[in-house]
Amino acid sequence: MGLLRSSVVRMGTPIALLLLLAVGYQPLITSLAPYYNLVYAAPYFLLLNALLLSHLFKSARVGMMVIILLVGYTVILTRLQSPLDQGTTYLEYLLLAVALPINLLYMIIIRDQKLTSRFGLLFFLVIGMEIGWCALMVQQFGELSLYLQHHPVLVRATSISPMPLLLIVLLSILVCVGTIRLCAKIALKITRLSLAYCAPPSP
Repeated sequence: MGLLRSSVVRMGTPIALLLLLAVGYQPLITSLAPYYNLVYAAPYFLLLNALLLSHLFKSARVGMMVIILLVGYTVILTRLQSPLDQGTTYLEYLLLAVALPINLLYMIIIRDQKLTSRFGLLFFLVIGMEIGWCALMVQQFGELSLYLQHHPVLVRATSISPMPLLLIVLLSILVCVGTIRLCAKIALKITRLSLAYCAPPSP
């Protein structure tokens, strides 16, 4: 049981599942082609179930990450289904590309608390303010979307990603920080387990 609950297993399991999904992605998409509407709705059911489980197991950070992913998925499904050079799509894409990883990284850093605590209520307030601020940005500065694609500060390498190189560097830093923090937690737990295992029995 101790091995099943270890940080290595908890981190390795989703990675293994993602690798299996990557291997079977094309056959899976082909087999689900007649059920595309169900495929689009499935993430909502899965994430809502994850939100319920996070509440039952008193893991607020997981619940908060689920809410963030639900918001991000909704934005992608409703606002980012057109080419980036049309309307305000590129500006919305940039806002999501910045806000999503920063919020997820913050969830990794903070201490876990109850979703129904004051901190949970503050989280919902902040998320609501972020959504409102982004909607205001799109409404007021949506016409700058085309200009942003050609701004020298936001230069892009289209062969790599439609995101500006500046954002790619920022996201890489965030991923590195999150990975280092996760590895540090794993190393600390392994050290504690080793010390507990090697400690002489009490008389």
